Parts: sequence; structure tokens; C-alpha cells
Amino acid sequence: MMGLGSLNLAGGSAMPFDGFALAMDFKNGLYRSGPIVTKDVSKLPTYSFARAGAKYEQNAFGGYDGVPADSPAIVPGVGYIPRQNATNTALNSMWAGAAVGVAPTNLSTWGTNTTNGITRTIVGIGMENGLPYIDYRYSGTATATYNNYPMINGQAAAAYPNCAPGEVWTLTGNVRILPGYTLVPGVSVNYQLSPRSLDGNTIYGGYTIVTITNGVLSSTQGLRSVTSSPLPANSAKMWSYFNVTIPNGATVDYVMRMSAFSVTRTAFQTAFIPTTGAPADIAADAMELRSPIPLNEDWMFVAAVNFKLLATINGGQWLAFISGQGDNYIYLQRQNDGAMKFVINANGGGRAVQTAANYMNGLGRVVVAAGIQGNIATIAALTAAGAASGVIRGPGGGYPSNLDRISVGQRDIPNFAAESPIEFLGYRRGTFSDDQIRTMVAALSQF
Repeated sequence: MMGLGSLNLAGGSAMPFDGFALAMDFKNGLYRSGPIVTKDVSKLPTYSFARAGAKYEQNAFGGYDGVPADSPAIVPGVGYIPRQNATNTALNSMWAGAAVGVAPTNLSTWGTNTTNGITRTIVGIGMENGLPYIDYRYSGTATATYNNYPMINGQAAAAYPNCAPGEVWTLTGNVRILPGYTLVPGVSVNYQLSPRSLDGNTIYGGYTIVTITNGVLSSTQGLRSVTSSPLPANSAKMWSYFNVTIPNGATVDYVMRMSAFSVTRTAFQTAFIPTTGAPADIAADAMELRSPIPLNEDWMFVAAVNFKLLATINGGQWLAFISGQGDNYIYLQRQNDGAMKFVINANGGGRAVQTAANYMNGLGRVVVAAGIQGNIATIAALTAAGAASGVIRGPGGGYPSNLDRISVGQRDIPNFAAESPIEFLGYRRGTFSDDQIRTMVAALSQF
């Protein structure tokens, strides 16, 4: 029987590298290309990476780490997190310009005033879990019903971002009520997405995250998100704001600690994109290697991905893509019916092999081996729950010509669909029996 083997690098732990032409252990930070072993992925020969825009990703401890433009989000203990392009339309997610009693830049609706007996003001600023926050206090006794709407991604109807029917949007925010609060029945606080007409006067539904309802704190505090359904006809502007209601005669005193606001045209919670007074973008992550490349020979990819988002894997290519010229390519795909599929397209002629339907329903870690054996497409996979697909050998056929690079990310991958940590990716040349392929998958599943 043959396992993955291991190789030690001074200061690092044993890694499953022996026999691999290419091995990228993103989770533990060790990489191999031929004879070169390094802790710095950028030192691999022919490696390149590009992404316009800075972002933040959550680390293994729940905090946030900044990821500069043109740097991959490789999180120790987690893996490499490739993302699609996105825009954060929250105007000032970093609270730039905020001070005690002073509203953040371009967020005048977060200022200090007293209305109907209720005073609201910023009473604290600071850093928590790697991101800036503000502490926003509401206090007093309402002399009439009090309604307040601090805006997240605009201040006037024309300034809100455009949206269109059929789009899907996601609002994310980290909000919690600090200890020592005073609340009474009738008090409510929520923040929401609100698709509207161009002038903002007609509302086409709403998607809400509740912080306080009828004077009672939500059982869930902290980082939360809500995703819209496909937007209805006539949707033209996407508003996002807080909705605070305090009934006449109610006495309140509470402080909301807020950070990490994001309003994106995505079907999921993506990376946190910092904004300081205007929307900001990130481009898709694009990691490539142009050697070593499998040619017209027997080989097997072995990889591990920890899927976090179901919405991004249905019907999309994922994990890795060996691209060539024109209609020559190889990729792995998660099908809508839950099957894992390995696709080879050679000069316009496609062939594929896949696991049974419903094999990969839901989220979690998946280890897969896929490749070409005797010109036969071959796949084997194992889920975190221990469901093994077995080794499935499919049709033979032509081999893609002119393969010139391996892409791990968005570049050259329409419908790329990871948005989840890739823990390990590598390939090894050679012809392997079913037992050997099963052993490769089983060994990586324990790694």
C-alpha cells in the first residue's frame, strides 16, 4: 500500500509531499515544486498572483487579518481562500473620521442629536478583533414615538447603489449590545436591505437582521448576515440602514458596538472589504503556476477543500483548473445534484467522470483525487462524514493539448465557485491502482 509520504522542512511539521511533482499545503504553510521546498508560496517557480483591492479575512481564532492587494489570503490553520470579485457599497465600513460625538465621514445620519427625548451619540471608538468599531448609545425617555434610520450605504435616494431585478444581495454586520443596558417592551432595533424604486419611494420587500425585538435582545449577537431573494421587477436602488423604534414613554439606555459592515451584490457573505467614505472593490483572486504541468501522461490530482458556502458550489467549477489554449482544459466541478464531476475537454471534445448524485450534499471538508490513468478519466472522493465515492474510472479519449498553466482561483475559470478554504492541492505523476488511489485520499483525509 502507498501513502502520501512526508517531507520535513526545518521548523515545519511533517508534510505529505513525497512523490508529488507539485504540492501546496496552504493550511500549514509549506510548498513543493519538484526539488524546491519552501514556506513561501511566492518562491515556487513560475508562481504568480494578482488581485486588485485590499480585504480582510477571518483567521482561525475569529479575528480579522488584513490582506493587501496582490497578496493571497493564506490563513494559517485554515488554508487559501480564493474569492470572486465584489464591491462593498457600505460607505464607511472602517468608521473613518469617527470620534466621540462625531459622525464618521460621509455618514451624517450617525451623528449626535436629541429627538423626542432620545439622545443618540458615539460614545467610544477602538479596535476589536482586528477591525475598528464604534460604540453608539441611545438614551433617554421618549416624549413621542421615536424612529431613527442611520444609513449604511447612502444618505439620499440618488446616492444609493443601483440594483436590478434578479440580482441577489447580502448584508453583513457585527453588532452587539454591551452589558448594562436598559430596555423596555416596544423597543426594536434591526438593520436591513431594502430594494426600492429609483426615487426610493416604493419599497420592493425587505431582508432584516434583528438585534432587539419588543425590548428583548436577539439570542444571536455579533457577526451576522442576511441574503436577499432574487430582486423583484422594478428594483432600481438598494438601500441599507438601521431601523430604531422606541415607543412614547419608554426609558432606554443601551450601547451598540458595531463593526464590519458590508453590503454586496453577492449570494453569500464574502471577504470584508474596507471602505473609508465611498464604496470599494476587490477583483477576483488569480493564482497561477506555469510549471510543472501534467502533459500527455498518467497523473492524479489530490486536493482538500473545506466548503463553507453552499450557494457558491452548486453547478460551479471549484478548486483547481488546468488551462490551455482555446477549448483545451481540465477542471473539477460540483454538480447541482450533489455529484462531484471531473471534466476533460480536448480540442472541443469533452468527456467526464463523476460520483453518484447527492454524494456531496451540504458543507464540510472534501478530499478528492482526480486525474488521467491510461487516458481514462478517474475520480475518487471522501467527505468529512466518511462517505467514500470509491474509485470511478470513466471514458477514454483525446488529451488536451497545449496545457500551459494551473489556475487556483478566478482567472480563466468562468463560474469558479470556491469562496472556501483550499487546504491542500497537489499532483503526482504515475499510474496508480484503485487501492493506491484510495490510500492517497484516505491519507489526506487524516492530514
